[in-house]
Amino acid sequence: MKTNQKENLLKEIISLKTNLDELKEYFFSDFCKQCFDIKDKIDDYEKKISELQQNVEGLD
Repeated sequence: MKTNQKENLLKEIISLKTNLDELKEYFFSDFCKQCFDIKDKIDDYEKKISELQQNVEGLD
């Protein structure tokens, strides 16, 4: 059970990191009206990734 749970958390982390990388690329390549919204979303992704990584470490 823990292995499956850990695998799912790791997949979610990878997905969030991919989304985060795409947002960062967009955010830093063009100045846009939505930059502040994007910055907030970047912060949200980084926070969620950190929380999930702590959950994964707790399963070890």
